[in-house]
Amino acid sequence: MPKHYRPAGKKKEGNAAKYITKTKAFKYFQVSLQDFRLSHEWQAYISRTHSLRKTYIGVKGIFYQADVQGQKITWLTPHALQQVLSDEVDLKVMLTFLEFYE
Repeated sequence: MPKHYRPAGKKKEGNAAKYITKTKAFKYFQVSLQDFRLSHEWQAYISRTHSLRKTYIGVKGIFYQADVQGQKITWLTPHALQQVLSDEVDLKVMLTFLEFYE
């Protein structure tokens, strides 16, 4: 049996498991560039054709609706800055107050 034997199904542990390899990082980078380019081209198309009909800022993000070749297309763009919940706030206590005051 090898020194570093790991049974099938058991996950890696330790510091090395926290990091991705160089090839995986490069692959993710290439995919994100393609996504960025596609998103930028879509926004440019909507802008140049004056297809944007409605916008709405909601809790989840910004909702857009455009009319492209007679079809209504609606999509959501998340907010750039998302809310960060602090660990100092006990949400169970907040839930108790909410239930009490309903």
